[in-house]
Amino acid sequence: MLACQGLDSTTRRTVIQFSLPAQTISAQRAVFLLELDAHEHKRLHSRISCLVQNPSAPGPTFESAFDEVHTAYQNYRKDITLVHTSNSHFDDWMNQSRADLHLLLTATPAGP
Repeated sequence: MLACQGLDSTTRRTVIQFSLPAQTISAQRAVFLLELDAHEHKRLHSRISCLVQNPSAPGPTFESAFDEVHTAYQNYRKDITLVHTSNSHFDDWMNQSRADLHLLLTATPAGP
């Protein structure tokens, strides 16, 4: 089980379960030792559950959050310089860099 407490004071837990017992489990991996005969099949199922304890007030709906982010991004794009070249790889790199900078500069309750 992994757990953390968010800035909203809500405790979130992630539980990982497997259908077969692991040989060893560490913080980085679960190791399974499976012996198979020729052409034999075995299935290993995993389940990841996310649990929220003491949830804060419900957040916005997906649609309202999307509209807010979309409007903010459109306003951001009004003031930026766009670069287009004959090299699509360079254009992709520039677009990704611009998106990364926008992400780093986005205002959040924890700061920019």
